[in-house]
Amino acid sequence: MSKSMTIERVTEFAAAWNSRNPDLIASFFTEDGVYHASVGPDHLGRTFVGRAEIRKSAKALFDSPTGRSRI
Repeated sequence: MSKSMTIERVTEFAAAWNSRNPDLIASFFTEDGVYHASVGPDHLGRTFVGRAEIRKSAKALFDSPTGRSRI
């Protein structure tokens, strides 16, 4: 996979979030990938490390009352 970010890749990533599919979102990350959510206790919001943790956090978001928004 290319390490370059393109407008197409950003559009695909936003569509993955709008699909509310944690598996699809997690597929954008490597096994040891890092995702910094915009809100949380860490310096960059909340940090999730690893594809499994990223998937779990996306699922938790979508299962919560605040997880109904779309990008």
